[in-house]
Amino acid sequence: VVIGLIAGGILIGIGHRIRNSYRSFSSVLMGGGLTVFYFTIAFAFHEYRLIGQKPAFGIMVLITFFAVSLSLYYDRLELAILATIGGFITPFLVRGEQDNYVALFTYLCILNSGLMVLAWFKRWPWINTIALFFTTIIFGGWLIDKLWSDSAVIIAYKNAILFGTLFYLQFVAMNIVNNIRQQK
Repeated sequence: VVIGLIAGGILIGIGHRIRNSYRSFSSVLMGGGLTVFYFTIAFAFHEYRLIGQKPAFGIMVLITFFAVSLSLYYDRLELAILATIGGFITPFLVRGEQDNYVALFTYLCILNSGLMVLAWFKRWPWINTIALFFTTIIFGGWLIDKLWSDSAVIIAYKNAILFGTLFYLQFVAMNIVNNIRQQK
């Protein structure tokens, strides 16, 4: 795990060092370093049992925040896309045995709020599209799974409608923010 963290740090460091001379290659190196961070923490949780679920989740949220900060600092869409995708796969990399949909959807609301802030600072409509895609897949997949499951699990309809409405309002707000920034 330490070797993975060091390797990811080295990749990000090299990417930072060559950011002006080799812009695209530096983004690839930084993205690779962030990916190494994500999977190192996932292995530390799942395979080696070195850290618990909550610390692993917290570390991955910090990695996502770091990736968004890098994308803003270097003004690189590709890093923002990687941070967005990393943010959406984080709950699945540290998934436990229990199905805690309230925590998952609360995290998605927080992540989408952060992406709304990113949409305000940058004119990157791809981030909104990727966020909409992953949120729809995650929420819709959960809803379909619960509706078609053979078990006697009762869906908390109030919470499902609440989170569905929150996601809708967030994406409407993201679209409005993007249109205001682009003066459409």
